[in-house]
Amino acid sequence: MRIVVVGKGGREHALIRSLSESPGDNDLFCFPGSDAICELAQAVEAEGLQDLVDWMRSNAIDLCIAGEESYLLKDEGLANLCA
Repeated sequence: MRIVVVGKGGREHALIRSLSESPGDNDLFCFPGSDAICELAQAVEAEGLQDLVDWMRSNAIDLCIAGEESYLLKDEGLANLCA
């Protein structure tokens, strides 16, 4: 499964760590990520949420997890951009 975790804090780090330790063949990506998160997941080079959504569509991402609520609710948040 190809998974993107959106955020850069402790919550997102815990999610990525758990996903990296889970059985199965998961490809993990992060945006924007942090140094600690990027040790466990590949950073996505995107210039904002619209760029991230375009990248997810072109890279066959199966699941996007927004760790921070702000990424869902901003003016053009993930909830609206992915619809």
